[in-house]
Amino acid sequence: MGDFLFVAGGEVELGTGRTCAVRGACRYDLRGDRWTEIAPMKACREHFVLGALGQYLYAVGGRNELRQVLPSVERYCPRRNKWSSVQSFDRSLSCHAGCVADGLLWVSGGVTNTAQYQNRLMVYDPEQDQWQARSPMLQRRVYHVMAPVRRRLYVLGGNDLDYNNDRVLVRHIDSYSVDADQWTRCTFSLLTGQNESGVAVHDDRIYVVGGYSIWTNEPLACIQVLNVSTEGKEEVFYGPTLPFASNGVATCFLPAPYSTCPNLQTLQVPHHRIGTL
Repeated sequence: MGDFLFVAGGEVELGTGRTCAVRGACRYDLRGDRWTEIAPMKACREHFVLGALGQYLYAVGGRNELRQVLPSVERYCPRRNKWSSVQSFDRSLSCHAGCVADGLLWVSGGVTNTAQYQNRLMVYDPEQDQWQARSPMLQRRVYHVMAPVRRRLYVLGGNDLDYNNDRVLVRHIDSYSVDADQWTRCTFSLLTGQNESGVAVHDDRIYVVGGYSIWTNEPLACIQVLNVSTEGKEEVFYGPTLPFASNGVATCFLPAPYSTCPNLQTLQVPHHRIGTL
C-alpha cells in the first residue's frame, strides 16, 4: 500500500521457549531499504488476516497473547498513524484466509473459539462497514490461503477434519466466481498439501510459499505455482525452493530494482522481492 510493505502482529518466542502473540507493526520502504515502526494494533494478533483495502490496512480476527480467539476487526490509517475498531465478525475466528478483490475484503474458513472448523465465505464492505455472507466453500478449511485472479478467488491448501476428527491435508483447489457467487472444484490439485503457507499473485500465477506438512510434522521449503493465465490450460508446478524451510510465513510481490534483492537470483526476470504483508 502506497509503495510500502507493512508487517503487523504475529508471534515472538519468549525466553521460556513459548510463543506469544504481539501487536507491534512496522513499515518497509524498499526505496531507502529502511524499516520504520508504526503505531501498534489495538490487540495482539496471530493467525489473523491483514489486508490493504483503499487507503487503509485491515486486521481481522486471530488469537491474542492469551490464545483467545478474537472476533474484532481494526483498521490502520497511515495518514493519522492510528488503528481504530470497525465492525466485528459475528463470531471469533482464527487460522482463516483473506484477500482483497472487487474493492472488498474477503475472508474464508478458519476455526472458532469452540474449535469448530468453518467453510464460510464472508465479505466486508468498507463503505457500509458491514460483513455479509456469501456462498460457503465446498469444504471446511483452516491454515489455507486464498488469492484473487481477475474476478475469481482461489482457495488452496490447509486442512480439514475427517470422520475420526483427525486433521487431513487438503490438496483440492476450489475457485469462487465473484459475479456468480458460486464455487467450483478445479480439475487440478496441489502436488502436495501445504499448511500455514504464504501466498502471492503475479501475472495470473499464484505462488504458495513454504508452510507445514502434517504428514511429516516438519516445515516446508517448497513453492508451488498455480498458473491460471489460460482457461482450460491451468497447471500446477514446483517453483524455486526456499533457502530454508519455514511455516507461518506471509508473502507478497514488490516491484524492486534487481540491485535491492541480490539473494533472489533464482526468481529470474522480472525481478521481484518476496516480502511479508
